[in-house]
Amino acid sequence: MATYGKQSGKHFARIRLAGYKDFNGGFDTRKDAREWAERQEALYANTKGTMRGMGPKKTMLALALRDYAYDVVVKQKGCVQALSRINKYLKAGGLPTLRATLVQGGRTFEPDAQGKPQAGKQKMTSTLFELHEVAPAPVFQAARQVAFAKRASDNALRDAGPQAVRERLARLPVSDVRGFHLTELLKATDAPAAGYAGATRRQEIAILSSFFAHAKKNWSWPLAENPTLAVQWPKGDERDRVLSKEEGKRLAVALAGCPNKQFSIFVLLAIETVMRKDELLQTACWCDIDRNEEDGDVLKLVADKTGHRDVPLTPFALMLLAELPQGELHEKIFTLTDGAVYSSWKRVCEAADIDDLHIHDLRHTGATMYAELLNGDIFTLQKITGHKTLSSLRRYVNPKTRDIAKRLRVLPADTLAQTLHQGIAATPQPPKRSRAVAESKRAMAAQTAVMYDFRAFADERARRQA
Repeated sequence: MATYGKQSGKHFARIRLAGYKDFNGGFDTRKDAREWAERQEALYANTKGTMRGMGPKKTMLALALRDYAYDVVVKQKGCVQALSRINKYLKAGGLPTLRATLVQGGRTFEPDAQGKPQAGKQKMTSTLFELHEVAPAPVFQAARQVAFAKRASDNALRDAGPQAVRERLARLPVSDVRGFHLTELLKATDAPAAGYAGATRRQEIAILSSFFAHAKKNWSWPLAENPTLAVQWPKGDERDRVLSKEEGKRLAVALAGCPNKQFSIFVLLAIETVMRKDELLQTACWCDIDRNEEDGDVLKLVADKTGHRDVPLTPFALMLLAELPQGELHEKIFTLTDGAVYSSWKRVCEAADIDDLHIHDLRHTGATMYAELLNGDIFTLQKITGHKTLSSLRRYVNPKTRDIAKRLRVLPADTLAQTLHQGIAATPQPPKRSRAVAESKRAMAAQTAVMYDFRAFADERARRQA
C-alpha cells in the first residue's frame, strides 16, 4: 500500500508492503507520485516470492556485482578482464577482491584405449572459471617486486579520482543507482589525469549494464529501469595503426636478435595469415592443417571468435609452420603463453624504437597489405580475415594517405580532369583583341550611356512643362 504527502513544495510517495519498502520524492504533482508508486507495486507483485536475496533495496552495488561475477562472469571467455573491473568496485566497497582460474573450456580430445588423445575425436566444452578470494600477499624487497609495487602505486594514484566516485557508487543500494551517478563516473574517467581510453570507459559501463539487465530478468529484482541507458556511452577507440615500412625494417633487426625463435615466427604468421592472437595461441592445433596440392592449403579452425572458419595458407605461411618444432596432432601449434608474448613484444618494440604498436595492430597491418595486393577484392579479403560483415572489415583496412598519394603518381589511365585539360589545350583559341580597340569600344559605350541619360532628362523636362 502506498501513502502520499507533500514536503517543501514537492510530492512524495512511500510504499510499505510485506518484505518491501520504498520511498521517492521530488514529484511536481501528486499524479506523478501515484504513477511511480503504481509502477513499483506492479514490479513487486510480479516478483513476489521469486526475488533473489534481499533485493535491490537492501543490497549494495558491490555485493550485487560479486554475486553477478559468480553467476555470469565465470562462464565468459573474458572473465579475467571483466573481473579486473569488478574488483575495483569490490575494493571500493570494502570487500575482498577475486581471482579467476580456468577449470574448463576449449577443445578436448577423447583418449584411445592407450590413453592417447585422438585428433579425430574432439569436442568443444563451455568456458568455466573458478573464483576465489585474494589474500594480501607479503611485499618482498626484490627488484622485480619493488617494480611491481611502484607500478601499482602509480596506477592507484592515476585512478584516485574515478575510484573515489566508485566508492560512493559501490556502497549505494542497487535500487538507488541513477543515471547521474554514472555520469559522474564517466566524467571522472574522462579527466586527462586518469588516462582512460574510450574503449576502457565503455567496457566498464557495459559490465554495469549487463548486471542491471541480469538482475531484473534472472534475479527478479523490481528495477524500474536500467540506469546505464540514461547516460551517453563513450565511443570506442577505432585504431588505424599499421606497421610502416621503416618500422618493419627496424622490427626485422629486433626479431633477428630475439632469443625466442617461436615468438619471431608468431609475429610473421600473424601478419601473413591475418589471424587473431587467440586463434594462433589457443585455437590452432597441428591437426587443423589441411594440405591439398590441387585445391590449396588451409588451416581449419575448429572454434574461434566468429565460429568455425578456414584460413587460407600461403606457401610462405607453410614454410614458417615447417620451422616450428612439430608436435602431436592434438597439440597446439604454439606453446607460447599470453604473458610470454606480451613481454617479448614489449622488448622487441623497445629494441626497434617503435611506439604505440599493439599486437592486434599486426592484424590491421596484414589486412591493409592484402587489400592492396588484391586490388580491392573485398570478398576475397573477407575470407582471409574471417570477418562476417564488411563494416567490421572496413575498420581493419587502414591505408596511409602518403601511400595513396604515391600510387596516384602512376595511374594506368588519365583522370577526367586530365582529359578535360587536354581538350582545352587542343581547342583553338579566338584571336585576342588589341588594347586600343577595347578602349575605343568602352569609350563608345560610355558616350552612349551619357546620351541616353540626356535624352531621358529632356523628355522628363518637356513632360513637366506640358
